[in-house]
Amino acid sequence: MAFLKQKKPRQFNLKPRYYDEHKERLNQAYERYEARMAQENGQKPEDHSAETRRENIHTAFQGSLDQAKADKSAKMRWGFIIGALLILIKIILHYVR
Repeated sequence: MAFLKQKKPRQFNLKPRYYDEHKERLNQAYERYEARMAQENGQKPEDHSAETRRENIHTAFQGSLDQAKADKSAKMRWGFIIGALLILIKIILHYVR
């Protein structure tokens, strides 16, 4: 039934706060190497710029906004069902007396 849909569980996403400067330098060197190799082979290098990171952040926030909208619609649906049941019970009790 459309009224009784279950929400999908949220993904667990832990971002460590530890910063490893050596690892960061290695990653930057690897990215430069990939760009140079792609340029030598005539390919377009992958984009790891701030704009790409900004798009990833935007996508993550958009997912949380979609989840909030889904939660709101589920609450409204349950409120409608409970309200309709209360009205139905009141009508039944009114005509039974």
